[in-house]
This record gives sequence, C-alpha cells and structure tokens, in this order.
Amino acid sequence: MFGRLAMLLPVFLLAGCGPDPQEEAARTYAAAMAPLLEENAGLAESFLLLAEKIRKKRSTPQDVADELKNEVIPRAKKLRDGAVTVRPNQLALSSVHGEIVRAWKTRVSAYERMLQAWDSGNLAAFNGAANEHLKVYKKEARYFKNTAQVLAPYGLKLEQYPSPLRFGR
Repeated sequence: MFGRLAMLLPVFLLAGCGPDPQEEAARTYAAAMAPLLEENAGLAESFLLLAEKIRKKRSTPQDVADELKNEVIPRAKKLRDGAVTVRPNQLALSSVHGEIVRAWKTRVSAYERMLQAWDSGNLAAFNGAANEHLKVYKKEARYFKNTAQVLAPYGLKLEQYPSPLRFGR
C-alpha cells in the first residue's frame, strides 16, 4: 500500500504546482510593453522624418514648430505616461523598467526644450536639447540589454523597434 502511495505522491505534488510567478510576471510585463514599443517605433520614425525635413529645408520654421508641438511632443508624453503606468511584478524587472521611464521622461524634456529653442531662434539651445535627446538612445539601449537578461530565462525578448520603420518616404 505504501508503494502505491509513493507512486502517487509525485502526481499530487505536480497537481499543486501552478505557473512560475516570476515567469508570469515576465510575460505580463512583455505584454504590457509591446504596444508601447510599437508607439516608440512610430515616434522614432516621426522624429527622424522631421529631422530630415529640417536638414533638407523641406519645411517652414512654423511647420517644424507645429509638428513638434502637435505631433512629436504629445506622442512622447503619451508614451512616457504609458511607461509610468506599467508596474512590473518582479523586482529585477522593476529595476530595469525604471531605466526606460527615465529615458522617456528625458526625451519629453528634450523635445520641449527643442521647441522652445526653435521658437526663440536659439540655435545653441536647440543643439543642446538635441544632444540631450541623443542620450535617450543610449539609455534605451541599456534598458533593452538589461531587460533581455531578465527575460531570456523565460524565452522572452522585447523588440526595440517591433514594426518596420519606413524612413525617407
């Protein structure tokens, strides 16, 4: 009789096991970040297209200001706010998530400073804000590297630019 009970013990133990909470937290996090990363890709494309218009002088100064004010900055704020609402349920993910929140906050600030400088015609201030914006890419790269390390054990990965970008339309 004890032999039969010993054979059934692993079955009972397995039946009591649920999904790994750390893996569930990782999956929930990846799912929450996916739409934000798609929006981030779209924002990157919009900003690069605007930069191309400025560089090739295909836009009036007012058009540039309007696009920053009405398109780029609102999208950046929405993205920042979306990242702030994501609350990872895992300590390692909470730590790395703070990196992307800080990066996207920095980007909003840089865009706002760019607009102010553009409106006032202050090229030096505009270039300073543009340089601050470039730092965001480094912060994002660090976030993706660190997040990949946390998610890899669960077979998960976040794509930095999940939708194909169509630069230079």
